[in-house]
Amino acid sequence: MSTTTKRCSWPAFGSWVVVATLQAACGAGATREAPPSDAAAPVDLAPDAASTMDIAPDVAPPVDIEPDVPPPVDVVPDVPPPVDIAPDVPPPVDVAPDVPAPVDVAPDVPSPVDVAPDVPAPVDIVPDVPAPVDVAPDVPPPVDVAPDVPAPVDIVPDLPPPVDAAPDVIVVKYHPATWMILGNAGFHGTAAKTGLTACTGCHGAQLDGGSVAKVSCNLCHDGWQTDCTFCHGGLDNKTGAPPISVTGGSATTLRGVGAHSTHVSVGPLANAFDCTECHTKPASALDADHVKPSPATVLAAAGWDGAAGNCTNACHGAFVGGNANNRPHWTQVDGTQAVCGTCHVLPPKTGHHPANFGKHSSFGCSTCHSGMVNDAATAILTIDLHVNGVKDVKFKAGGTWNATNKTCAPACHGTKSW
Repeated sequence: MSTTTKRCSWPAFGSWVVVATLQAACGAGATREAPPSDAAAPVDLAPDAASTMDIAPDVAPPVDIEPDVPPPVDVVPDVPPPVDIAPDVPPPVDVAPDVPAPVDVAPDVPSPVDVAPDVPAPVDIVPDVPAPVDVAPDVPPPVDVAPDVPAPVDIVPDLPPPVDAAPDVIVVKYHPATWMILGNAGFHGTAAKTGLTACTGCHGAQLDGGSVAKVSCNLCHDGWQTDCTFCHGGLDNKTGAPPISVTGGSATTLRGVGAHSTHVSVGPLANAFDCTECHTKPASALDADHVKPSPATVLAAAGWDGAAGNCTNACHGAFVGGNANNRPHWTQVDGTQAVCGTCHVLPPKTGHHPANFGKHSSFGCSTCHSGMVNDAATAILTIDLHVNGVKDVKFKAGGTWNATNKTCAPACHGTKSW
């Protein structure tokens, strides 16, 4: 059996598709004709084509580029830091729940996610924002200032004094409108000097407020009860003796003033006398029978004649050998009632005084009263020994005096009865 070989020319590039086609055209028994030797170069190209095929794998890098795109996807995760800020701003946080829709879009942008890792630095800046947030806590200091405002509030407690003064307003209801007007006849001080009994009903027995008025005299007049000059005196001295009188007068022609200062002060004839010589001296203004309508009570021993306005006592001639008719007038303070010889005869007409005993007629007062009075009897030398209720004897030439049996034994003679 003869075999017929059918030659066919195939392309030099070894495409299997083309070969298959040619085989179909030439028949299954067709054989590929070997190309001329000079065509070997194209045959070698097929392997080069393989190199070209190898290039395709190099195209894969671009394919790898897509995986590099995910970095941007990481950007979204970096967005949460701002979400952390929201806690400091609670109101915006509530808005966040409405933003979930945009959050779902983030998964579609994975590629930018990787880029975000470089952004963290700015993300760290956000935490620095809380510093301003901390400023709010610094605002409390002004809030603390408010507690300092109570200081003015404490001033209100200081207002009670005016509140206590309210009772003084009420006083007008119980007393005349002139009760607080100094110098007015209706002034409360003037009324008080006429008697305090009426005051104790509302102001208490000690005038310390009481349960009704609740206003103490001490509120304005501290220590007044034992201060004599509160109601009278104080102008010439601090004994309490007028002037000023209880009614406010200062002239000696006023019975409330008179010769008070002359008696309570050291003078040319005698030492100062205490109030007790003529009055009962109280320990307090609240003592019974002290504060009452004028005139003041005078002790009987003082020999005061209220109707005549004079007195007769041992100080002014009511003694043996004295001038019993001497009645000095209380309001006559001109010195005419205090000269020697006013209270007793000069010399006295008792015993063996010169006026009665001729042997003594040449003697002066100082012979028997040495150091007490001058010879002319015009001046008292020792006021402590005058107007003291005692006949003080001191012989100039020496000797003794017995006041009990009234005998003397001077240097000029032996013991003799006076």
